[in-house]
Parts: sequence; C-alpha cells; structure tokens
Amino acid sequence: MPERVDLFPLDIVLFPHGLVPLRIFEPRYLDMVSRCLKEDVSFGICLRKDSKSKAPMDCIHHVGTTCKVIDWGGLENGLLGFLIEGKKRFTVRDVKVQRDNLWTAQATMIENLPHGNPVLPSEFKDMARLLKKILEHLKPLYREKWMIDDSDWVGSQLAALLPLDTDKKQVFLEMDDAVARLHCLRDEIRKIGLL
Repeated sequence: MPERVDLFPLDIVLFPHGLVPLRIFEPRYLDMVSRCLKEDVSFGICLRKDSKSKAPMDCIHHVGTTCKVIDWGGLENGLLGFLIEGKKRFTVRDVKVQRDNLWTAQATMIENLPHGNPVLPSEFKDMARLLKKILEHLKPLYREKWMIDDSDWVGSQLAALLPLDTDKKQVFLEMDDAVARLHCLRDEIRKIGLL
C-alpha cells in the first residue's frame, strides 16, 4: 500500500541500517526534519540524477531508503548536524512539489529481509572480515548492531562504506537478492584490491 513520504534528494545512496551524518541548512529541510522528529516519522533519501528535466520524477532514482534522525546538534560552522539511520527501501510512485518546494512522494515500502535470512554463506567470510576491519575504524559511529552473519546486512554495509561511485551503489541498493549482491560486490572489491 503506497504511503506519503517527504523526500530529501541527495548525492548519496543510503542503505537500510546505514548511518550517515548530514548538515542541513535549507529551511524546507529543517522544517521537514523538525516535523519528523516531533511526529516520530521517517523521511526518504533518494539519489539525484544528472538530469536537465524539471520534472521531479526524472530527477531522482526511483528506489530510495527511509531514515530516522538518531542524533543531532550544532556544528562549529553554526549549521545543524544530524545523524540519520536508514530504515526501509521504497519505490517512488509519484512526486509532488509543495509550496515550500519540499518534495513529497507516494511510495511503496520494500520490506527488509528477516535477520539471518539468508545466513552469510561461508564463501563470503572474507568479506565479513573486511567489513569488521572497516567498522572497527568507524567506532564509535558503528558501535553496535553488527550483524556479521547476515547476508543482506553485510552486503548493504559494504556497498555503503566502500569507495564505489554512487551509480554502482544505487544498483546494489536496488538488488533484492542478498547473495547475488555479495557476488557482484566481491568483484568490485577485487577490482579495488581489498580482497
């Protein structure tokens, strides 16, 4: 069943369970985040496309991720900083532009796979070890909730954290098969010499 989601088009790809710091200064997005905090609701992050079209549906990729603010505070430059956590993927069905220029969409949620379904196959244990090393360097940001035995989680976090271009990250976000994502990711990791 489609539901209404406020959209924040950005040049990043957010994955479920991923953590991303944001600096927000535009009034429409500050209002959106304030409302989401008050009402305890999510907003959606979609990767922007390099498009000359003025139609909102042509300017974003149609699979994004909802997120919630899990921490926030003032930054040294006077802006507000927010830490967001990815929740669920969604597909955009229709985008409307409000009077304040905030985009809002009808979106259909894509349910996350249950934890451990599928369990990480043994052939990808080296990728899990690589992810552990990366996460160790990102403490305290990623201090808990590690699901190293979960194929979907390991693949999503590697796709989010590795130095891949955003178009490749978007392809990985749109994949529904967690094990197929791991196979494709392994090829990318080998190309950049990390395995």
